[in-house]
Amino acid sequence: MPRPVVLQVISKAPDLRELSEELKAMKTALMPLEAKEYIQYWDEVISEISSLEKAIEYYNGRISIFHYAGHAGAKGFSSEEGDIFVKGLAGQFKDKGNPLDLIFLNGCSSKQQVDHWFDAGAKAVIATTAPIGDRTARLFSEFVYYSLAQKRTLAGAVKDAENKLNSRFEFPLNNRAGRKTNTIPDGEKIWELYLNPRIDKKKTSSFRLPWYRENELFASEVQTSLDQIRKYNGKRPNYYLLKNVIPSMLAFDKNIAEDIQNAKNNGELFDILVKNLPWCIGAHIRPAKMQEFMRPNRARMEVLQSCFKQLGRTLYYFLLAESWWLFDHDYLEKNSESIFGQQDALHESNYLTFDYFVRFIALNDFLNAHSKERFLPELAEPVFDQDTRQEKIDKALDYYSKLDLDQVGQDDWPIACANAEFHLAQLLTAFAFLVNYKMLSVRNINVKNIKSYPRSYMHRLGQVHANEMDNVQIDLEQYIRSHCLYSRSIVLLRNGYQEAKEGQEFTDMLSLSPFFLDLNAFYQPQDLHSESHIMLNMYAYKTGDDYYYHAADQRLVGTQGLQKKTKTIVFDTSMTNDDIHELLYPSDQEQRSELSPDLDFGETNSDEIFKEIRALHQIFQQDMQTGQ
Repeated sequence: MPRPVVLQVISKAPDLRELSEELKAMKTALMPLEAKEYIQYWDEVISEISSLEKAIEYYNGRISIFHYAGHAGAKGFSSEEGDIFVKGLAGQFKDKGNPLDLIFLNGCSSKQQVDHWFDAGAKAVIATTAPIGDRTARLFSEFVYYSLAQKRTLAGAVKDAENKLNSRFEFPLNNRAGRKTNTIPDGEKIWELYLNPRIDKKKTSSFRLPWYRENELFASEVQTSLDQIRKYNGKRPNYYLLKNVIPSMLAFDKNIAEDIQNAKNNGELFDILVKNLPWCIGAHIRPAKMQEFMRPNRARMEVLQSCFKQLGRTLYYFLLAESWWLFDHDYLEKNSESIFGQQDALHESNYLTFDYFVRFIALNDFLNAHSKERFLPELAEPVFDQDTRQEKIDKALDYYSKLDLDQVGQDDWPIACANAEFHLAQLLTAFAFLVNYKMLSVRNINVKNIKSYPRSYMHRLGQVHANEMDNVQIDLEQYIRSHCLYSRSIVLLRNGYQEAKEGQEFTDMLSLSPFFLDLNAFYQPQDLHSESHIMLNMYAYKTGDDYYYHAADQRLVGTQGLQKKTKTIVFDTSMTNDDIHELLYPSDQEQRSELSPDLDFGETNSDEIFKEIRALHQIFQQDMQTGQ
């Protein structure tokens, strides 16, 4: 399927000085999607209709969004060479079979054009009900496309734009640049989102820009990866993980193709898989390439089963964090049948056998039914649809729910390991979009509050991914953010890490506290080695009023799993920093990777830092129970 086209047209109008800025802002918002080859973007300043007609002809049947900015009216648009009448123009779009997911008419009093575009098959139209100001028109457009580029739904992007515009001007949206107008009926706004009544309203309002590439377009890259996997791997262990999961990741991140082409052996291909998964998942699948776990036996099965459990656990915690985000942003409807706060069901006796995937699916269904938006839109319908579930997820969950390692015969390990790997690969394929999300540890906040300048915050960041090190390096350089208050947290970033390093704002992030914890963000180390590394822990269970955490890479199944630990390090809030250091490092020579810490944040009030984590749990419980 060809890439959808976003076609932006502005007319030559010397009296509209903001038009060129509108074009630049829209291009800035959408170019990252074009760079990843999710969309194709085209813009042009037109002086006559012939140049627009050439674009319609060239992008035959591929135009998803048509944006016009300039002088407009009830019958069409204006150009230097004369008027462009909407009836004929819309007919040309229709004749080419363009999908027309959105028509954005950013000119004065364009509402009366809407029916012509609906007749042409447009699913949604943003039009104006009155004359509009030059600057406000540019800002509204900029806000809409920025939100769309951040995976927001069309309805959510328009709402965001309204709120942002109202926060900048002391007038309601049905006033023009602060001046009263009597041309707008009560209850209407200058910019209205009109949905085609002939099409399901839920589908039209929930339109999103694509965040992945159709594999058909990149068959050569995908085939290259498959060929290399067959060449290096045959049908030995990890065949399904590489053959199925890596091509799925390619659909979301084309940069993986270059890594595949440079891979010299099976181990390097496997490293591509590991490093592109969230750290807490990649760390569990990483042992599958080690020689001791390549043989088809119980040890390999335990690695695969542990990764399955960790995947479900990570997704469940992501959704708990997303639920809190949705409440904070007023996207989630208040509902007395709320199923939040379920982490109370985790206890020391059951958290290793807890069915995280069942809870994840139930919570995801709840969010899809009651939420107006999603931070993880890939989990919203129709992407996370019934067919995907039945084909990949349900079968895998059924397999692992019935898996009993004690019942596998000695001669059955090869087929059992192959089946377990296949179903795990199916799950990872279904959630391959996680390649576009980065986990960061945020540290060391500094506030810059200079008179006459906006307040800004400086952080040190560290990307959390499952490379060959157990502890990931924190960047030494600090990065400036205008508003981010998270100073000791693991965050999930929808923009790439490189974009964050280049100065993009932390507006599109999800705080994963208190479900994920970087201990070294709280513990004040006595050496620079600790200060510059990440020690990732995950919430395990609650006992009484105490919350327990353990290292995120700890195996959940088998003789080396948590239930068989020989060494347990317990932290509580009565300990001093020296006490914690002594427990972490009994001797200067002992490596941290040899430890399996459980973190107990108890009731003692002597340590304000640990009280912070405890308070986060309590606030989360209260918010989820009351819907506040």
